[in-house]
Amino acid sequence: MKIVIHIILLLFFMGSRTQLLAQTCCSGGVPLSGNVGFSPSNKGAFQIQIDYDDNVLKTLKSGSDKLDDDARIRHTRSIIYQVGYGITDKLSIDLFHSFIGQERKIQQSGNTDILRTTGFGDLALLLKYKWLSFGEIEHTSITSALGTKFPIGSTTKKSDLGLTINADLQPGSGSFDGIFWTQFIHQLNARPSLNISSTIIYNLKGKNKDYLDAFEYKFGNEFQFHIGVSDRILIGKMMNDPSIQFRYRRASRDQQEKIEIESTGGDWLFLHLDHRLWFNQKIAFHAGIDVPLYGRVNGTQLSPSYRLNAGFYFLFTKENKDLNNFNL
Repeated sequence: MKIVIHIILLLFFMGSRTQLLAQTCCSGGVPLSGNVGFSPSNKGAFQIQIDYDDNVLKTLKSGSDKLDDDARIRHTRSIIYQVGYGITDKLSIDLFHSFIGQERKIQQSGNTDILRTTGFGDLALLLKYKWLSFGEIEHTSITSALGTKFPIGSTTKKSDLGLTINADLQPGSGSFDGIFWTQFIHQLNARPSLNISSTIIYNLKGKNKDYLDAFEYKFGNEFQFHIGVSDRILIGKMMNDPSIQFRYRRASRDQQEKIEIESTGGDWLFLHLDHRLWFNQKIAFHAGIDVPLYGRVNGTQLSPSYRLNAGFYFLFTKENKDLNNFNL
């Protein structure tokens, strides 16, 4: 247990000493990605997950074409906190928060321009309801959620010159957002340890009406679809959960004063590989990688190159049947 605590502290200080970024060129606020939303749990179950997320954007694209230009790079290193509680066997609540920082580096004519910001991001709250659950051996469940992102992150960070930094480099978004979330999980009869799951997330972005103290800014609405498979394998005395997932993400263009900003938003398809190792029935460590299989951006902008993440999961409950649930 001491080793687990030491690694958590190490990850936290790594995140607080480096500078972080959002998911793509212009995401803003909480990096929802595939992180938000626990799988269904039972009444009284208390879940905690702490992740360290490292996202690198150094692939410059125009549409779906990769440009021969490595002078720009944006880097994200985030500490992501998520807490979930089972109010009943069907109703649960999740709280999602992150420490975000961002770094933009441009090399030009022998000079390097670096701009950094750090700070706590916005806070997301999800109320989930498991409205379908049937089958003892070949079990299937569908859980849906409605949520809100609260704009508690800073949107007023300034550069060394005293100028307010653009919206896409701020830790917060300055807007209330609506979150719609649905997850399907199916356990196979032939192999009960094998789970097929899919998740849909729609993020309806609100407006920051005080952008740069003068304008209205709105990040583009975001749609995500995840589908994947996970299994449970006993290696020695420890349970292992390998998983593979495909994630599609579509972001609309941002708007300033209701006018669309050309080089924002796009479509991406990612392959996500993850492995979860259980120390016991209630503590697990996971590590994963995202690699883009396809990307088409609007205009010309940086696109994700790869993403690494790792973290710890904790389950507090008197029952062990929660271990039949999988988090892809």
